Amino acid sequence: MKKLNLMMFAMILAILIYCSLMKNASAQKPVLAVEGPATVDPAISETFNVSIVIHDVPEPGFYGWEFYLSWTPSVINCTKEVLNANLWEGYYLGPWDPNPIKNDIGKYHQSLTGRSPGTPDAGTFWLVNLTFKILVTT
Repeated sequence: MKKLNLMMFAMILAILIYCSLMKNASAQKPVLAVEGPATVDPAISETFNVSIVIHDVPEPGFYGWEFYLSWTPSVINCTKEVLNANLWEGYYLGPWDPNPIKNDIGKYHQSLTGRSPGTPDAGTFWLVNLTFKILVTT
């Protein structure tokens, strides 16, 4: 009985070590972030810019993106989008949404797809820059 308990303990310990090593060996997942000013003072500026940035895309890279962004339309409106046309060496399809900025409901939706002969991108880079206008002042 003691031999069986010792074997079970050894097996459980081996499984735990294996799981721990596998977790540490796994690839880091990409992170999509909205990056911009921490605060905006309407007394100083009527507009501000944000960048949609993807961090830590692992090899072999990615070949397209789609995302939604929302805001309070009574406070700010999106006035401009600039897509990163350099992704995939400039070989892409899209943008897929011809009217991506919907200020009446405070939504942005867009997507872009790489195409041959472009190659998938890995690393950290911006996808789109957006300009917002402040509607409410204090």
